[in-house]
Amino acid sequence: MSELSDLEAQIASLGKRFDEQTRLTRSLIAICTTLLVGVMFFIFTVTIDQLPSIIVMKYMSNLDAIVKEWKQVEHSIKTEQ
Repeated sequence: MSELSDLEAQIASLGKRFDEQTRLTRSLIAICTTLLVGVMFFIFTVTIDQLPSIIVMKYMSNLDAIVKEWKQVEHSIKTEQ
């Protein structure tokens, strides 16, 4: 009988330790998930803020080619008239 109660006490002790470990694991998962969502939101908002200036800079870098093509079109229109 004594062995049976010792075994039950050990099983109860192991169950309690298991519950404590799973609680810690769930807490860590929740904290890490929240942190990742926050970082992703920050990266998304920074990207959205910077996107218009990136687009403008992309077109500004091609401005010479655009102006050259525009002048060719104007010249083509003038010669047709």
